Amino acid sequence: MPHIAELEPLQPASAPRGALVALLVRILRPLVVLMLRQGMTAYEFSEVSRWVFAHAAMDRRHFAVRERNAWSMTKSRAAVLTGLTRREIDRLVCMNAPAVEEARETYHRSVRILSAWMQEPACRDANGRPRDLPIKGEEASLEWLVRRNCRDIPLRAMLDELVDRGCVVRIDSDLVRLVQADVHGPALSAEDLDRVGRRAEHFMQFVQDAFDPESPDPQFVEVSAAPECREALQQHIATAVSAFAAQMKRELSAHPKSLLAEDGRVVVGIYNGFL
Repeated sequence: MPHIAELEPLQPASAPRGALVALLVRILRPLVVLMLRQGMTAYEFSEVSRWVFAHAAMDRRHFAVRERNAWSMTKSRAAVLTGLTRREIDRLVCMNAPAVEEARETYHRSVRILSAWMQEPACRDANGRPRDLPIKGEEASLEWLVRRNCRDIPLRAMLDELVDRGCVVRIDSDLVRLVQADVHGPALSAEDLDRVGRRAEHFMQFVQDAFDPESPDPQFVEVSAAPECREALQQHIATAVSAFAAQMKRELSAHPKSLLAEDGRVVVGIYNGFL
């Protein structure tokens, strides 16, 4: 074992942490915009993030530990990698999907207000249905609900959000009515989300492969144009990309089926982006 004085000083990391954080910010920003529009909070995203961290850390293809001539992965090792406790790792890996409902009911302030509106006896009529409430008042009002359930949120901010989401309508200047209790954004079909999700998964695989020394280097074409020519350049590139994609589809479709795996697909992604 070398003497302490003979050890070489530690070298700085090859990939600075700040650059990695900047990469995450760029990737997450459009996703966060989508989540906010759909009424998803940071706490729900945190639950999804922890679930993905736990399952990714338990993936033997990427984070296996060689022990006793066998590749294995333990929950203790996953806890070391992720910073989560072993108990949390155990909870997450036993789940087939992230459990966001509890986080939503606990931390989504609009959901808490609407739930209280439907459950508080003082806010229901004789038939048990949510009744119209005055905006301000000491009891059985929207102000009263906000004060009891979301003390750090001003009444006006909560009222504006509920109206904007279509959950509440103002009957007159001082009376509001509960229309629907589902805090959601613009309607998105499950089919559209699934299609975009598959494309995003393939693109993120490309991002992962970009840092794999054994993967082929991605090919990029970078062009620049004067500001007054930017729109014309975008249109020209979009037309060229569409023509190339159509040609690739025709050529791939012409191949005999024997060239393709029986249960697999060939995905060719052409990413046309402008910064």
